[in-house]
Amino acid sequence: MSDQPQPNPPSRPEIAASLHAVSQLLRQAHHLSPEAQQTLAELVDELGHAMGSGTVSPEELANLQESTARLVEAVHQRHDEGMVAAARDRLEEAIIGVESRAPVVAGVARRLLDALSSLGI
Repeated sequence: MSDQPQPNPPSRPEIAASLHAVSQLLRQAHHLSPEAQQTLAELVDELGHAMGSGTVSPEELANLQESTARLVEAVHQRHDEGMVAAARDRLEEAIIGVESRAPVVAGVARRLLDALSSLGI
């Protein structure tokens, strides 16, 4: 057993702030059209706001936030398709983990995945 304490998961406001910072990355993804940048960024911001509701644990919310951030970073950095696909899969798994307790959060995250798919990402 480890004597090191487990780090506390971020609070809901910290998660929302982190997702807002992630949305700013999308607004700077110049390889996307301005409309796509705006749509994706607004969905990430909406996801941050939606995380304030529901009965999902802070750990699950942190996992969803981190999965979203990794996917956006992969899109922003224009990583290869394999890396983007892995990040999409991880976000999908995080969504499945929360959807029964936070259907609104899961729905917004799915809309983000759908928007990326419609862009061919």
